[in-house]
Amino acid sequence: MYKLVKHNPYFKIGCILILLVLFSSCKDSNQNLPTAPQKMANQDTTQDNGNHILSKIQPDRFWASYGSLRYSYDWRFDHYEPKSGKTVGVWPVDYSTSNLTTLRAHWGYSGIFIGANQTQYNNSISAGASLNNIMVGLTGVADADRAGYINNFGNVFAYYVDEPADQNHSMGGIRDVLNALNFNSFFVISGYKRTYALNVGVEQADKVMFSSYKHWYEILPGIWVSWPVDDDQRPDWSDMQNRYGSKFSMTWINSTEISEFDDLFGHAQNLGLTGVWVYTLDGHQTDKFGNISAAAYAHGFLRRFYREWKNEYKCINPYGTSTYPPSSDWVCIGSSPTNNLNEQ
Repeated sequence: MYKLVKHNPYFKIGCILILLVLFSSCKDSNQNLPTAPQKMANQDTTQDNGNHILSKIQPDRFWASYGSLRYSYDWRFDHYEPKSGKTVGVWPVDYSTSNLTTLRAHWGYSGIFIGANQTQYNNSISAGASLNNIMVGLTGVADADRAGYINNFGNVFAYYVDEPADQNHSMGGIRDVLNALNFNSFFVISGYKRTYALNVGVEQADKVMFSSYKHWYEILPGIWVSWPVDDDQRPDWSDMQNRYGSKFSMTWINSTEISEFDDLFGHAQNLGLTGVWVYTLDGHQTDKFGNISAAAYAHGFLRRFYREWKNEYKCINPYGTSTYPPSSDWVCIGSSPTNNLNEQ
């Protein structure tokens, strides 16, 4: 049987025909298999700022419908704080508790100058100042009355007499009272003409401040003039330190010296001063605190802090949007501070 099949020519032909039929059937079946999808004519391939492709057949891409809410975050200036070992003080006009709180907690003024005034003292304490932050001016107070004020205000940072040598203000009744009460408050005076009278005053005081906002020339021994006018008092600061050493460790500047804030704090830094106090009674009493604090920060007298804010946006495009806020498709409906602070 095997031999008949093997040598039969009709058997071979039949096998070939069967193979051809099978091959043709497989080819027809392959034509009905699915092919790779072609790009749809209405497919949206808009570029999203050049970074992402947005497509209607790609559901994982960003899309916001009308009325949707989205959030963003940014950092904003929050406040200044005192630098360790440094003081930025202020002689303000407004002694309200709210203003003193703003000066201390927002602008970083750690020193408050007050007169012999109980309300000013009480408001300073209410605004968060400690005794170590308060300097009390006793200029014009009778010598016999100074003991009562010192006993009442207590062991504050300092008691101050303005320009005793230049304006003939009495220095009496302060040092003896501080010693008798065993207070460690500083006895501070100020001046600008470096005369014999100021030298004597400095010997009795703990600290001396330069209280002019222009340059003074000694044209003859003990004779001082301020003409020709030069608004740069930095050479006087250097001379004060050369004459009085560590007793000249803090000084006054004026809130009207708008273009000089950076230079003045820079020189205070160069001299190693520990305190700069701002006199505001001549003008620009409230609108330059930010400029002053920025200069103080730049020269190592303050620390600066930023706070993170959360911004809430609502989609206002009735057709929805593929853009991220902020854009014309979104409106900010609110911002709120977070608890995150960052020192810069």
